[in-house]
Amino acid sequence: PPSPLPLASGAFRTVSTVYLSNNTLGTEGAKHVALILEKNLTITDLDLSGCSLGDVGTRIVCNALLENEGVERIDLGDNDITDLGVASLASALGKKGKKSMLNPLLNPLTVKSVCLTTNGITSDGLAAYAGIINVCNLVAIEMSTCRVTDEGCKVLATYLWRNTSVKLLDLSSNLLTADGLWGMVESLCRNKHLEILRLNDNRLLDSGGRGIATVLSKNYSLKEINLAGNGIGPNGVIPVTKALSVRNVGVEVWLNGNQFLTDYRAKTSVELLMKRNPIVTVYT
Repeated sequence: PPSPLPLASGAFRTVSTVYLSNNTLGTEGAKHVALILEKNLTITDLDLSGCSLGDVGTRIVCNALLENEGVERIDLGDNDITDLGVASLASALGKKGKKSMLNPLLNPLTVKSVCLTTNGITSDGLAAYAGIINVCNLVAIEMSTCRVTDEGCKVLATYLWRNTSVKLLDLSSNLLTADGLWGMVESLCRNKHLEILRLNDNRLLDSGGRGIATVLSKNYSLKEINLAGNGIGPNGVIPVTKALSVRNVGVEVWLNGNQFLTDYRAKTSVELLMKRNPIVTVYT
């Protein structure tokens, strides 16, 4: 990889965004990135997606975050990261978060979101990451296209119910079923700060639709819910439309790619909803 010295030395003191995506940085490249993070204070957005970092490279980058006081968003998507890499990330951010709680002026915590999409992360990785969301005040959990199962959702729920910082929860294209969703229903009902929930391309089926209907009846902070491609049939969609019909706060709901459009009752319920409650938008 090219020398990081110009960015690290301050020659580019106004640089705030660095895109290094889709370069084969590997472990050696991660060391260069670490040097940049340790020295540069102007970078706020760092895109390392598709850089073949692996768990070792991720650990190197995350350790450097302990010394950095500027980065707010970092993209680690598509880096062959497993639960070990997430553990390194959680450890680094957790330490930084605890130091910041003791002395926020001396130890500012700037990192707000870390994109972890398209990696080999399982429920254990999500559980490790969930354990720091309240310490670090993260605004997003982005783990789409990973290998998260229902067990991860149940652990996340124990932290999510009292969380006040996370605005986006993206667990799309994982291995979730209705069991995992129902494990989060109570927390989603009690959480008043989450705005975007993406669960598309899982396997929630009708039971998952009924779970979302329960959430919609009690949570009024959500502005976007994506349920596309979940095998949801009429018995799951109709409860959703009923909950939306009496909702007095706007929300967008994606239902496309499900199995209800051939059912007259379900199709009619969606059509009536769109006529009776114009502040709700449903995409089919």
